[in-house]
Amino acid sequence: MTSIGEPLLAAGRFGRRRRPRRGVRRTSTRETMLLVLPALVPIVLLSLYPLLRGIYLGFTDAKAGLHVSTSFIGIDNFVRLRHNSLFWNSFRIGLIWAFALT
Repeated sequence: MTSIGEPLLAAGRFGRRRRPRRGVRRTSTRETMLLVLPALVPIVLLSLYPLLRGIYLGFTDAKAGLHVSTSFIGIDNFVRLRHNSLFWNSFRIGLIWAFALT
């Protein structure tokens, strides 16, 4: 008579590694990237591009609106924010909100 544990050991449980089944092949790196690419496109378009565009606009004199010409002004926007109490109050509220949600 066999115990319950023997079929489980034969099936590869309890820390024993299974050998790959015959006829099953591992996917290549290229195939993996082709499968991941459709998921990366929305992430890049909807997250990464706006982030990088916002960082770029922080160093310019950009105004609201499309097709408005901008010129590079360096860190002048950030220097002016250092003395803006509305920015620091908003920043503090954002930090409280972020830590309250965690």
